[in-house]
Amino acid sequence: MVFSIPHAARFLVATLGLSSLALAGGKLKGKVEGFQNLVSETQSAATKSEAHRFQWREGSPSVKPEFRTKGVDPAHHVVVALLAAKPVAAMPVAITLAGLGYLPATFVVAPSTALRFTNTDVFPHKPIVVGVAEWKPEAVAPTGRRDWTAPASASVVELRDGAFPSARGFLVVEPNVVATATPSSDGSFTLDAPAGEYTLRAYFEGKALGEARTITIADGAVATLAQPFALTALTTLTATGVTK
Repeated sequence: MVFSIPHAARFLVATLGLSSLALAGGKLKGKVEGFQNLVSETQSAATKSEAHRFQWREGSPSVKPEFRTKGVDPAHHVVVALLAAKPVAAMPVAITLAGLGYLPATFVVAPSTALRFTNTDVFPHKPIVVGVAEWKPEAVAPTGRRDWTAPASASVVELRDGAFPSARGFLVVEPNVVATATPSSDGSFTLDAPAGEYTLRAYFEGKALGEARTITIADGAVATLAQPFALTALTTLTATGVTK
């Protein structure tokens, strides 16, 4: 039986992290750790006076030391993904422009994935795909959107915003990606995927983190990570047009 799904609904499904609409499948539940030690390059740049940035704030002396963290919010900056042994069909993915930036900051998609930039802020954004000559920066009005297609081969593309210089995102093009999810603020996550054997990876600012794990998912079952996935040992991936 074949199910016909409206184009807009397919974008919604992809936004929720479901790369497949298989009727049978299972779940993976787990947790990432170590995000408290990650610092984004945007945060690092903001500490430099010559950058003339204003979003950085020093810790207040009245705040207890255990709460003075400069780590990142995993719900915004970290993405976990299940990779299959071979490429799978791509589903459309929505890239949200919100809160003066990209949400989340890293997307993992299959080659030639249909992408839709959607502005949920009350002011215009001007998304920029760095290093892609055919992309012409244009303002996207509030509630507006703009479509694009991901590169046809494995790569990492940097996303910027002509309206907000501090906004930065990354598009990781991974041929074998099956499902993605952003962890909650405490690091916990859930991934839905068809039954099979997968490789679990995590990404931060276009880089792979930690040691890949082999995961088996069974129909109707929930697999659970015995130990949290440690966000360490960043691996730099091939990037397109990344500016340092």
